[in-house]
Amino acid sequence: MKLAKVIPIYKSGDKTECGNYRPISVISAVAKVFEKLVYRQLSEFLDNYQLLSTNQSDFRTHHSTETTLLHSSNQYLVNMDRGLINGVLFLDLKKAFDTVDHKILIAKLKTYGVQGHALQWFTSYLSGRKQVCKINNEISNTANITCGVPQGSNLGPLLFLVYINDLPNCLTSTKASMFADDTNISCCGDSSVEIEQKLNTDLENVHKWLISNKLTLNVEKTEYMIIGSRNRLNNIHSNPEIVIGEQTIERVARKEFLGVIVDEKLNWHEQVDTQCQKMSKNIALLRRAKKYITTDASVTMYNAFVLPHFTYCSTVWQQGNVTHIDKLNKLQKRAARIITSSSYEDRSADIFKTLHWEPIGNIFNRRQQLMTFMALREMTPKYLTELFSTCQNDTYGLRSNNRKLHLSKPKTNFLKKSFSYRGALAWNKFSDKVVEKYQFLSKGSFKRLIQTL
Repeated sequence: MKLAKVIPIYKSGDKTECGNYRPISVISAVAKVFEKLVYRQLSEFLDNYQLLSTNQSDFRTHHSTETTLLHSSNQYLVNMDRGLINGVLFLDLKKAFDTVDHKILIAKLKTYGVQGHALQWFTSYLSGRKQVCKINNEISNTANITCGVPQGSNLGPLLFLVYINDLPNCLTSTKASMFADDTNISCCGDSSVEIEQKLNTDLENVHKWLISNKLTLNVEKTEYMIIGSRNRLNNIHSNPEIVIGEQTIERVARKEFLGVIVDEKLNWHEQVDTQCQKMSKNIALLRRAKKYITTDASVTMYNAFVLPHFTYCSTVWQQGNVTHIDKLNKLQKRAARIITSSSYEDRSADIFKTLHWEPIGNIFNRRQQLMTFMALREMTPKYLTELFSTCQNDTYGLRSNNRKLHLSKPKTNFLKKSFSYRGALAWNKFSDKVVEKYQFLSKGSFKRLIQTL
């Protein structure tokens, strides 16, 4: 029950460095079932009493990388519309899951209300654990585990969320956005001097919190970014000096966070180009495989290896940019012609009709409408639901006006790119018939409805 077989999974970087592998614990089937039962009970307890921080988005119902990035990017764009710049510090924790202190974790569980036999069970669960490491059918000697929670288990990730749950409490000038151990803190200000002061203050606070909780910051991989308009960025003549101890944190112009490349101007050019490169490679594989597989198998291959690159977090980085849509549209047409063995003389509309495909621009619109629907139905985290509100001023006393979403008056195009503005604008274009009954629709029913419009 307490023995784990650890299999190292390569992440990135030098393959000869042990630190570039993620240790995944494979536990017995019986232990997994037992953990699942405890997970459900603990998760329900934490949700019912709203004990988990609203800043945490991993391993939680209705939360995802997409909701996390939507909230963050919306916040940045709103600040940019107000003429401010954003400071974002991307924290990198060293072996966060593997260095969780068991005594501190038990103390935090007790603080959140886990008591009696339940607390004794968790104490027993964490104590006396052992592991072996398996590589190429070679198994190491058994080692005792004195700290950490097992990655790959059902219960380990939830216990880690409990462990870092109070991190945002140490912040005074910034806001935290957490996805398990992928954490950033951000602030806004009128000048780089103000950003420097806020980030340094809370970086010191985070450093103290990490020391108290026996976690370590990987300073070499911790970076910060200034996000703002082109004019505001050009007016920053010297980089803010963000330091921890005697080490200086590097400023970057782009950063891959949760699988999406965020750049300092939020124009998403590099994200789209990177996605296009990935799709081009997979479409080339599709072309080679087409000789040996059926059309149905080709469509399955497309859905598995190409389409996810179109849609992953698309509500975040696809903001109606015509150039981006044109690039992606060409790739979609190329894949369609390969699958159907069509020539370039055939109309793409006819090919799409044969495959029952929608143009990529329509797919993006549907996904945005669906995400707005989910926010209004409270199927997303509270931080997205709170972005929308119905119109309060009804000058003409029309019932339909009460169902329209409030649209803030943008000062610049930055607000028009935000999810809160784009979502409200798309929603207000729906007919009264759709808006009147959306509260009675499930996610699947709404998807089917908007496909008929």
